[in-house]
Amino acid sequence: MHKRNYFPHIDGLRGIAVLLVLLFHLDVTVLKGGFIGVDVFFVISGYLISSILIPKIDQKAFSFKEFYFRRIKRLLPSMLFVVILTLLMAYFIYPLFLFEKTLKSSTATVLSFSNIYFF
Repeated sequence: MHKRNYFPHIDGLRGIAVLLVLLFHLDVTVLKGGFIGVDVFFVISGYLISSILIPKIDQKAFSFKEFYFRRIKRLLPSMLFVVILTLLMAYFIYPLFLFEKTLKSSTATVLSFSNIYFF
């Protein structure tokens, strides 16, 4: 296993990115940086993933199967929790037509084609 370096300033950038997205969704007119927040988050993710993958590729020790298995193992439980919680809340709060739309988008999310669905 390789040693990962911890960079506190990356956590600071993550915090700013999340704050920008939250302010966007709260419709704060002074700071309309929700999309910038998402972009920053993607750049951070790309940097961190690259810093793990590039050494493995250089050492000829990279495996797509292992990479995707680790990502699924790490991300799937949280995604399923959020989707199930969202559906439960939508069932009790939304009118039927909005719940059906939420159910369709949740299905697309779980099947990993939400970008196509929303396009």
